[in-house]
Amino acid sequence: MYSCMKRTIDLKVKPLHLYVCEKYNPGPVSCCVVFISYSYSSGIATMGGICCAPCHPRKNPRVADAGARDEIHTVESPTGRFLIFANPNSGEGKSVAVFRKRLKPELVKNNIAYELIVTTHAQHAFSVIRARNDLHEFNAILILSGDGLVFEVINGLVLRPDHDRFFPHLPLGIVPSGSGNGLLASVYHTKSYPLKGNEFLKQALRSVSQVDATAHIVSLTHVETDNGENTVSFLSIGWALMADIDIESERWRRPLGSARFTAGAVIRCINLRKYRAKLSYLPSTETSESSVNQRTFPVFERELTERTSKCASSSGDTINFSDYHVKPGVPKLAEPVPDNWVTIEDDFVLFYAVSISHISADGLFMPSARLNDDRLYLTYILAKEMNSSVKLLSFLTKIEEGTHLDSPFCKKVPVSAFRLEPIDTGSYITVDGEVIKTSKIQATATSLRTAVIA
Repeated sequence: MYSCMKRTIDLKVKPLHLYVCEKYNPGPVSCCVVFISYSYSSGIATMGGICCAPCHPRKNPRVADAGARDEIHTVESPTGRFLIFANPNSGEGKSVAVFRKRLKPELVKNNIAYELIVTTHAQHAFSVIRARNDLHEFNAILILSGDGLVFEVINGLVLRPDHDRFFPHLPLGIVPSGSGNGLLASVYHTKSYPLKGNEFLKQALRSVSQVDATAHIVSLTHVETDNGENTVSFLSIGWALMADIDIESERWRRPLGSARFTAGAVIRCINLRKYRAKLSYLPSTETSESSVNQRTFPVFERELTERTSKCASSSGDTINFSDYHVKPGVPKLAEPVPDNWVTIEDDFVLFYAVSISHISADGLFMPSARLNDDRLYLTYILAKEMNSSVKLLSFLTKIEEGTHLDSPFCKKVPVSAFRLEPIDTGSYITVDGEVIKTSKIQATATSLRTAVIA
């Protein structure tokens, strides 16, 4: 037995026990924590290890399944055809096994042809999507991964010269294999589908493999960085506490799954940081008709060539995002903020902006958000209004039920666009959970839409 010091943090929400273990980190500076927590996805208590200072954990490199091979399945007179990406490194690393054992038999049974690509490196799907000249032959793109691979596919599509041909006409089917899956959870939330554990996965497998599959329209956001790059977001823009938790907990993706967010929240709240920034935003005061009426279309009703024959783009290689902005006149990031924007310069603890309801299957971050909204939702906490790590951790645990926004120290603002200019360094800027290398960022609601099968 190894000697351990035990501490119990009682948040009056869920107990969480920390064991500081001398065996795994005997050094005077390092601190290795073996903890028992709750996995919100499964409702089961889990145990894992955390290193909150420099240490020497067991190496667990993220490598592709050596036995995984790309695969093409063709049939005569198919119901439809899918292009499928499976990321063997997402979540607990089971995406390829899920495809082989659970999804493939359903596709074969329902006479659905497919091409499977097992990704081998970052940006693999992005590169494939940008280069393929036969995307119009597929009824949908299926993704067995988390939101990271969705991010690659959407941004690969939008940077194509014929991008108008695919938004929203080429839908995405998602089989949750990552630790986030906020996009799929947001779509399922509108249909009251299960979002927990194996039922979440079973529903996803049913949704994407049925001959009567339906796609739901989802809004997209234009994101601009200081290096001139344009990105499309479907989920969130984060900085400060939420971004730190997301990125710093990546190391526990395999052993903990979605429980990594709980572990990261505990460590970051105990070691609370604050960051200074200038935040400017254009308030949204109107609701368009599109945010009320959810639009859907059948996945297999017609060929994509027929659905898109009238909207093929001839605009060249560069998309003009300002043409899609919900509010005209939004300046470029390098230009001054207009007088009708609100500007705040202060010390922040938390900043998070979302366009849909869920940031993960067990994270109901913005209950009022609709899939086809014409706005973004800013949330932020100022350091001067937050001086308790326990209150902040309690706030984070309430995200599961969507009651965190009732906290008086949390500000919520619907906006058409915003600009974040961090003054202090030391935090990540993330878009849909992906780290973006930029010193400032601007996001704008757009009329661009994708579609998700549900």
